[in-house]
Amino acid sequence: MANVKTVMLGDVPIGPDHPAILMPEIGLYFNQDIGQARDTIQYMADLGVKVVKGEVFHDIEVVLDDGFVYEYETFQGHRAEKYRDLCARKVLPLETWRQLYRSCSDANIPFVVSAYDFTAIDFLEDIGATCIKVASNNLSHLPLIRHAAKSGLPVMLDAGKCTMADVAMAIDELRQAGCEDFILNHNPDGHPAPPEAHNLRIIETYQAMIGRPVGLSCHYNGNEMLYTAIGCGYSLLEKPVVPDNTIDEADTPWAMNLVDLPNLMKTVDACSAARGNTFREKIFSDADHAARMGLVAKRNLQPGERLALDNVYFAWPCRGIIARDWKRVEGAALRQAVDEGQSISWKDVGLDTGA
Repeated sequence: MANVKTVMLGDVPIGPDHPAILMPEIGLYFNQDIGQARDTIQYMADLGVKVVKGEVFHDIEVVLDDGFVYEYETFQGHRAEKYRDLCARKVLPLETWRQLYRSCSDANIPFVVSAYDFTAIDFLEDIGATCIKVASNNLSHLPLIRHAAKSGLPVMLDAGKCTMADVAMAIDELRQAGCEDFILNHNPDGHPAPPEAHNLRIIETYQAMIGRPVGLSCHYNGNEMLYTAIGCGYSLLEKPVVPDNTIDEADTPWAMNLVDLPNLMKTVDACSAARGNTFREKIFSDADHAARMGLVAKRNLQPGERLALDNVYFAWPCRGIIARDWKRVEGAALRQAVDEGQSISWKDVGLDTGA
């Protein structure tokens, strides 16, 4: 395994030597309903969510007003609308965003926030955000990445629709600007992304390449990829959540319903615990395993007879010498008689212990 540095999100350690962390994302699904967003954060806080993911979208001018039509799918069907119109219903002033993320601060929940311009990065530094995320559409926005790196906060990069060269350039930009605390999120192709597009083993390449934790931005319709990612060693799991994913809104097919979050948290914790270590400590003795086989006399054996496969067989439970030690005692002369069907002990061959 690559040597991967742990990155702290507040007091939450992120890295392969620590439990995988689920990071539910409120995103921009609530549009301008700040009350819904606050309620969602409070619900997460009550559940014990360790890290929350959000966004700051305060300036519609980052989206050109050129008539571009964006097409997307919802559970209601295919939709097409002007991209700027879609984005405009998600814009809120910075002061409103400040009030929203105060909910995270008040609940002592670390919050990771996507920023789309320099002003938003400065704002996040000012309000005490835990980590700045650069979304996949901005992985090529090297000036934005450099500005995020200079904030002094940890930075999370989203590697969606990119090449390895794109990732390398973005990481190099971070490091040149002095940022060493960063996380890379793998973002599979497709929204929603089919299983065959996930390439989850890319974590092996990423961790060897950057020496930092790798997370998953999950855009799968379901939770199976999250569980698979944990087994592959992913350290952070980002999954969008909404009160109702059947609303007629962009990006909903891969969002999960908020009511399902408690079960997801339990399953993620169980999968993470099952991942365990790269070695296995011995916590049971041979005696704890009822089906371990030991040596048994095939017939009545007399003192001086030498143990061989023609006068010994193996059966469980082991009441004397374990089968593993056969080579140590094969050919040994018995010190005392052993009746047919009786277990052969170390004392029978002149020893008091199998150590």
